[in-house]
Amino acid sequence: MPIKNSGRFTSPDSCRSANAYKSTTCRSTTKCRRLNGPATATTRGAPRIRLLFHQNLSLRIPSDMKRWLSKFAGWLLAFAVFALRMTLRVRFVNDFRPELSQQGIPHVFAVLHAHQLASLTVSDPGMVSIVSRSVDGEIIVPLIRLFGHEPIRGSSGPQRKGGSSALKGMAQRVRDGQNGILTIDGPRGPRGHVQKGIGLLAKNTGAAILCGVAIPNRRWILTRAWDRLQIPRPFARVTVVMSPPIYFDRHESMDGFADRIAKCLHELETEHDPAEAATSIAPAAARPSSKRRRAA
Repeated sequence: MPIKNSGRFTSPDSCRSANAYKSTTCRSTTKCRRLNGPATATTRGAPRIRLLFHQNLSLRIPSDMKRWLSKFAGWLLAFAVFALRMTLRVRFVNDFRPELSQQGIPHVFAVLHAHQLASLTVSDPGMVSIVSRSVDGEIIVPLIRLFGHEPIRGSSGPQRKGGSSALKGMAQRVRDGQNGILTIDGPRGPRGHVQKGIGLLAKNTGAAILCGVAIPNRRWILTRAWDRLQIPRPFARVTVVMSPPIYFDRHESMDGFADRIAKCLHELETEHDPAEAATSIAPAAARPSSKRRRAA
């Protein structure tokens, strides 16, 4: 946009310093005047207007304030969900947790990112969970703490922002006998795509992996979110369906184990919530190979 100055118009290309024109560090009217010349009587109000366009100003919130606001929003969310949990009725199907506890085998509850809210509210206290270092993760940490779980900051996704240390910390706690819960397609999806973190966790700990879906009979679905996050409505009934324990086979690859988990979760969701299962990507084991497609 041209800038009116001293009876003439100055474009970015003709500005005396193109880098200074585009820079967001220029914060003084004096520097703008030095670059574009002093204001005349006919453009007495121009420096202020010129300064706004010159700096390309945007609302900037200090990082400390952003973190404080995220924590504040997180605690508001946590108490709201805690109040919501008091109204929910929960039914477990194929619950293998008591059997595993009697055998002294720790387990990791593998769930979809879309089911994380319902899963966290109905899980046993004392579980450990990996939470991303993003702003969304900062908001959900108070919720995890309020329900008696232990958050470990990091990411099990392909970005691996602190994921290595987070997985090591979670693996150590699982080896010590603590149970865990992990969203297998977080933090960025796509929905239903299993990251390799669950395989590393199962291989390094020998824990049993329990695939599960937590489906409210009355819910809100955030259809614009990549995971289609589900929020139970007050007084809803949440049905939690689990798979038999799955163990890592030392002869299989990480991709092979991830495919097994993906197939298991896809089958559970297809059986109990087919409409939402249709929005997930098909597990690799369920897709026809290129040879089969050519043959067909």
